Amino acid sequence: SSGINAEYGELCPYAKVYVSPILPTRFTWLNTRALEFNRLLFKFCRGEPGIATLDFNVFADRNGLLDKQFCRFNNQDDAIHLGSNGIYRLSRIIAHKILGSPIDGRSYRDVVARDTPEQRPRRSIVQSCL
Repeated sequence: SSGINAEYGELCPYAKVYVSPILPTRFTWLNTRALEFNRLLFKFCRGEPGIATLDFNVFADRNGLLDKQFCRFNNQDDAIHLGSNGIYRLSRIIAHKILGSPIDGRSYRDVVARDTPEQRPRRSIVQSCL
């Protein structure tokens, strides 16, 4: 195993890693740095089994800045923090990535019921890392 998997693959072979890029802001200069960091992050993670990256493109407006609808209190003066709409959208992106598509009509309960103990043995975090 090479890359990131060399670090955790042998210790926790069942682990799934979710990598979060930097969200856009209302500052152009900060976004330039964030985009460069994100580009390197995605390049580093590409092709690594067991590693998934989150997609935050929905947060950017047509100019690449944090869309005003996601700003704190819909206030463009707070250039960094998410408001309730942004936090909700972020939570849905994370849940979708980890649990699967929420649009397929199934509830979380139905999704969990699909993976019964008979189909997949339950493991604690400690067991997964042994």
